[in-house]
Parts: sequence; C-alpha cells; structure tokens
Amino acid sequence: MIKRLLNKYKYTQGRENMKHLLMMTAASFAVTATSAFAGGIDRSGQSVGIIFEDGDYAEFSVGVVSPDVSGATASPSDATGTYNQIGLGYKKQINDDFSLSLIYDQPYGAKIRYVDGLFVGGFANISSDSFTVLGRYKLNNGFSVHGGLRALQVSGELASIGLLEASSDWGFGGVVGVAYEKPEIALRVALTYSTSIDQDFTGTENFAPTSFSMEMPNSINLDFQSGVAKDTLVFGSIRHVFWEGINLTTPVLGTYVAFDEDTTSYTLGVGRRLNENWSVAATLGYEGGDGTGTSLGPTSGYRSIGIGGSYTKDNMKISAGVRYVDIGDATVGPFLFDGNNAIGVGVKVGFTF
Repeated sequence: MIKRLLNKYKYTQGRENMKHLLMMTAASFAVTATSAFAGGIDRSGQSVGIIFEDGDYAEFSVGVVSPDVSGATASPSDATGTYNQIGLGYKKQINDDFSLSLIYDQPYGAKIRYVDGLFVGGFANISSDSFTVLGRYKLNNGFSVHGGLRALQVSGELASIGLLEASSDWGFGGVVGVAYEKPEIALRVALTYSTSIDQDFTGTENFAPTSFSMEMPNSINLDFQSGVAKDTLVFGSIRHVFWEGINLTTPVLGTYVAFDEDTTSYTLGVGRRLNENWSVAATLGYEGGDGTGTSLGPTSGYRSIGIGGSYTKDNMKISAGVRYVDIGDATVGPFLFDGNNAIGVGVKVGFTF
C-alpha cells in the first residue's frame, strides 16, 4: 500500500512538473511555426502537437512573415510579399486513454511577383487549406499511438511559361504516428508520418479551360522534448518532406514548376520557466539546400534564430515570439537570388477547459 501511494505521488508530481515545463514549449510557438520558405512552399510544418495537451483544449494562432528575396542577376527588387498564417485546433478528451483532435492549418503557399529584371511579369500566388482529424490512444508503459485523416485543398495563380489559374478539389490522405512519454522528466518523443495527397485541379490556362493533377508530398515529423534541469526544457524537431519528383505540369504548356530534392528541416531550442506565469524560449533552425530554387520559391535552405515568451493564467495560455531567417542563396535557371532574409512574428492563445 505504501509503495503504491509513493508511486502515485511520484506520478502526480511528474505530471505537475511536465505541466510547468510544457509552458515553455508554448513560448517556442512563433519561433518554430513561421517556417518562412522551408522546402520552397512548405509553411505550417503540419504539427500535431495539440494532441498532447491536457484535458479539453482549444487554440488559435496567427503569424506574419515578411521575406526579402531579390537577385543580383535576376530581379534586383524584392520579389516576395508579406503573408499571414492562421491555425486553429480543438482537442476533446473522451476518456483517460482516448482523445480526438481537429486541426486547421495552411500547409503550403507562395507569394512571388517579379516587378523588374529578367523575370519581369512573372508571379505566383498560391494558398492552401487543410483539416486534420486525429485520434490518440494511450498504451501501457508511456507509449501512445495516433492517426487519422487529412483533407487538403490548394488554389492559386501562376505566370511563367503561361498564365495559369486553378483550384483543386479536396484531396485526402492519412496520418499515423507513435509517441513515448516519461512525465516525471517531461520527456516526449513523437514520430508522425503523413501520406502524399493527390490534387485534381480545374481552371484556365492562357484563358482556356484546363484540368490537371498534382501530388502534394508525403512527410515525416520527429518531435522531442525533455527536462534537463529544474525549470529547464530542451526541445526540437526534424521534418523531412519528400519533394523530389513533385511537379506542376499541365497537358498544354508542360511543366511550370519541378522540385528536384527532398528537404529536411531541423529545430533545436531551450525553454526556461521564470515563475508560475512566465516562461521564455530560444530556438535555432536549419535547413540544407543544393543551391537551386524554383519560380515558386527562389531560395535554398535557411538558418534561423528566434526568441519567444508565454504567459499562463488559470486556464489561459498566451504565447508570442519573433524569428529571424537567413534564407539561402539559390539559382533559378541561370539566375542567382542572394542576400535573402525573412522576419516572422506569431501569437497563439490557448484555453484548457
């Protein structure tokens, strides 16, 4: 009996320690979520972190990314525009072991306009919407499994070899993953795989009706965190997206965009709880590249640094942060884009009830 009570006390204290340390992951929101040209048009990172929140939970997030991408031999003026990111999430705890979550994000996008230089007149304005329904079931010994369905819709306009304007039907794919947790040290490792999604487009090409298909890539996300000292948490992620071989090709004019390499993005951060209400975090980010870009994203890889903070009061949690991104140089055809950077700012509000 005494041993059982001690184990229960240890578990309760561990859960409380994890709750306090998780305040710091909220502080990292803006510095990890504003991906800013990751993988060319990969924006949200398709996080499933909401499934690990305690109890019933809802959140809203908004981010603003302001990139500056220009070229010494291509387009001397800034070819990119500021864009916004919005996210919504809701998690329902059905019982002690099973929960359901609904996530809305905007996983892909591009905002490019070449106002002068050799690419003058070219532009791309692409947006996307995605809804993900996920279930999570806790197993024994700290393990859990999660999985569900993702719906994706993409639309936009693009001018390069021709003028293309199109939108897709809703396409569907799967999400599956596994996680391990050790609450007493706030340890969590989660691996999530998302399948590719086929998109069927209809629209106009040079003002004539057109239809075509495009596959949006599959991906793998590895997210991890652990307490390393009192009130201190280390966290990070690795995201690999299978872009190689993905292309946008129409039956009339041919290939507008072709991706020739996969991308892998890395994030590593540390968070510190200052008191019962305030936490801060800092992150470093990296994505390699081979120095080539596309007309949708004339960049290749990045390095980033970010800072954030969170405030927790009763059932409310507010986090905000800023991220500076040193965007890698890239060539598109024979033209070089260099000296690129971006600033991302984000805010997230969450409620537990």
